[in-house]
Amino acid sequence: MASSTDSDSALRPESTLMKSFVGVADIKKGYEGVDRDKIARTVYEASKDSLYFNHQQKRDQALTEKCNALIERKRCMEESDTSSQLRHADKVVARLKDNRDLSQSTVHIDCDAFYASVEQNDRPELKDVPFAVGDTVVAACNYIARKTGCRAGMVIAVAKKMCPNLTIVKPNHDRYREVMAKICQLMQKYDPGYEICGTDEAYLNITKYCGEFDVKPWDVVESLRKAIRHETGIAVAAGIAANIQLAKISSTFIKPDGQYQLPSEPDIIMAFVKDLPVRKVTGVGYTLDRQLASIGVATCEDIFSQRQFLRDLFGDRLFEFLLEVYLGCGRTELRATLEQQKKSASIERTFKETSALDIIERNLRTVCEDVETKLKELNRAGQTLTVKVKMNDFESYSKQTKLPRAISSAHDIFQHSLPFVKATLVDKPHQVCRLLGVRLTQLASKDYTLGAAFHRMVQKSKNSDPEYLPWAREKGRSMPAGKRKLGGNVENRELAPRKKTSNFATKSPARNSVATPQSPNEMVRCPICDQNQPPDNVSFNQHLDFCLSLSEIQRYS
Repeated sequence: MASSTDSDSALRPESTLMKSFVGVADIKKGYEGVDRDKIARTVYEASKDSLYFNHQQKRDQALTEKCNALIERKRCMEESDTSSQLRHADKVVARLKDNRDLSQSTVHIDCDAFYASVEQNDRPELKDVPFAVGDTVVAACNYIARKTGCRAGMVIAVAKKMCPNLTIVKPNHDRYREVMAKICQLMQKYDPGYEICGTDEAYLNITKYCGEFDVKPWDVVESLRKAIRHETGIAVAAGIAANIQLAKISSTFIKPDGQYQLPSEPDIIMAFVKDLPVRKVTGVGYTLDRQLASIGVATCEDIFSQRQFLRDLFGDRLFEFLLEVYLGCGRTELRATLEQQKKSASIERTFKETSALDIIERNLRTVCEDVETKLKELNRAGQTLTVKVKMNDFESYSKQTKLPRAISSAHDIFQHSLPFVKATLVDKPHQVCRLLGVRLTQLASKDYTLGAAFHRMVQKSKNSDPEYLPWAREKGRSMPAGKRKLGGNVENRELAPRKKTSNFATKSPARNSVATPQSPNEMVRCPICDQNQPPDNVSFNQHLDFCLSLSEIQRYS
C-alpha cells in the first residue's frame, strides 16, 4: 500500500501522474483557459483505488524509470567525447536539407469534434448545451463541454463530475460513415489519391490539380471547404503546406473552422517550427514527449541543440525522424485510402463493462458484423485474424491466427474469434471485459478465394458446353504437354479417392449400397483431367488432390 508521502507527491499538480490525467486537453483546441489542475484532480478523485488508477500508476512509474535511465545515459555521454556523433548528426541534417521537397501543395482537412459536429447538425437543439458523444467513454464533445474540462477518452461518469449538466448522446456510427463518405466524394474531385486518417481527418495533394486548372491552392481549399459545408453542414479546418506534417500543424492554428497556408520557403518554415512544442508534432505522443523533456528537448529548436545525443539514446529511426521535425520535413506522397483499406479491415468497440458471457458474445457479434460490412464494401476476405480483448484493469490481450482459408462473413469471423475471448475471460476470472476488437489482414479479393473459384467452376460446368476447356473444343487439337500425358494416363482408369479415408469423408449408411448416379448437369468438370465429378467440396477436393499429385509426378518423371 502506498504511503501518505507517496500519495501527497502524486497529488501535486506538477507530478507526472497528475499531468497524465489531463490527457489531450493539454494540446487540443478549445481548452484555452481551462483549469488543467481541476481536470487532473477530478480524474484522480474519481478513479483512485480503481484498476484504471493502478494501471496508470504502473505506467507512470515505468515511464519515470525509463526517463531516469535516459538522463543517466546522457550524463555519461556528456562526460565523453561526442564529436563523432555531432559530425554524423550534421551530415544527416545536410542530407535532409538537400533532399527535402518543398514543391508540393499538401492539404490537411480536419473535421474537428466530428461526431459532435454531426450530432449538432442533425439536432439543432444541442447547439447551445454542453454535450458529449459516447457510451461508457467520451468519444467527442462540443466546444461548450470542452470549456468545463470534458475531453475525449474520459469516462462518462468523470465527465459528469466535470460538467453536471452534460448531455450524453449515443454514437451513431452509420451516420458518421455516411457523412464522411460525402466528404470523401468531394475530396476525390481534387485528388483521387487522398489519404484518410482515422474517422475525421484526411490529406490531399492538390499540386497536380492546381497545375492543370491554373488555380491557387488557397482558392482550391476554400472551394472544398464551402462544398463540404454545403453538402454536410460540417465545418472543417484546413492547413496548406509543403508536406503532411506541416499541413497538419497548420490546420491546428485555425480550428474549428478556417484555413491557414504556410509558405513553402525554408527560412519561413524553420521560423514556423522553431518554438513549436514537440508535443504538437504528429508522431510525438505523451510518452515520447516526456522522454524528450527529460533530456532537455521541449521545442523543435531544442532538437538541434541536443542532436549529438539523440541517435545513441533513441536509435537511428527516431533520430532521423526528430531531425526531420526540426527541419520541417515530412512525407509528400500520400497512401491512397482505397489501397490502405484493401490491406486490412478492423473494428474496436468499447462497451459497458461486463463479465456476462451472453452480453460479451452479443457485443462480439456486433463487432464481427461491422467487420463484415467493411469487407463487403471492399469485396475482400481475410485469412489472418487478430482478436483483441481489453479488461477493466486496462490491460490488453490479443492473439493473431492464420486461418486455413479466407473468411468474410460475420458468422465465420465470430466463430473463429469467440474461443480466444472465452479463454481470456477464463484466465482473468476476477476482471470484466470493456473492449473488443477484431482485425482481418492478408486480404484477397472475394472473386479469387478458393470458395469463389469452386462456385464459379460449378456454375460454368452447369451452364456451359461440356467441352468448355480450350484443349477439348477440337478433337484434333492436342492438349497442353503436362495435361496431355496426364489425360492419357487417367482416361482408361477409374478416378477414385485415395485408399486412405479422409477424416471428413461421410460414411455410407449401408455397407454395400450402390451410390445414386449423378445427372451430368449436376456434375463439376475437373480442370486437370477434364472428367465430371460430384459437386460437393469434400469429394471434389479429394479428386483434385489426386489429380494434382499425378500432375506433380508427371512434372518430375
